[in-house]
Amino acid sequence: MVRVLALAALALAVSAKTFTRHFDVQDLIHSNTEGLEAAAPEEWFEAQKVDHFDATNAAVWKQRFFTNDEFYGGAGSPVFVYINGENVARNTTVGSQGLFMNVLAKKHKALIVSLEHRFYGKSQPTADYSNANLKFLSADQALKDLVNFQDHLIAKRKLVDSKWVAFGGSYPGMLAAWAKSKYPDRFVGSVASSGPILAKGDFFEYADKVEYGLL
Repeated sequence: MVRVLALAALALAVSAKTFTRHFDVQDLIHSNTEGLEAAAPEEWFEAQKVDHFDATNAAVWKQRFFTNDEFYGGAGSPVFVYINGENVARNTTVGSQGLFMNVLAKKHKALIVSLEHRFYGKSQPTADYSNANLKFLSADQALKDLVNFQDHLIAKRKLVDSKWVAFGGSYPGMLAAWAKSKYPDRFVGSVASSGPILAKGDFFEYADKVEYGLL
């Protein structure tokens, strides 16, 4: 029993160390772009639908996003959209020199966009997190948010001839892959970094990584 507890404590310590390291890297990236706040102000899509699958529900909400047109080549140039996940969207993302998407944007003269996920940060479609409201927190709703927002930005920025590429990592990587799969006429490509699109009820490989780390 003591051995089991010791192993559990060690596994927790390893996980905590990895978790901390992940956010150390995130903080490092954002600390190098602290001066971008003025260059990437908050923008809002004020007519996002609460429920994309109920035609009788006319409720709308404001979804936050950020843009950076520093490298944008004008009409016909591509749009790179970064899909945020289960975290607060940062205005430094669209200008971070440490983000691969932005390196590609400079090369291809793309408009950079970062869209905050519903129910995170300032993008709150409902007044509270009751069970009745959390039914609107789903990947299907988030994907519809993306295409609805896409229509909004195309009209606002006159992007009718621009090709769109979706970017995301982990859960947002799943959304990026699904966006390309479900809407091939809207997205010419996607970059899905570590997107676990294969859902498994018994995901034993996750525990294997901890076991290997202890050996």
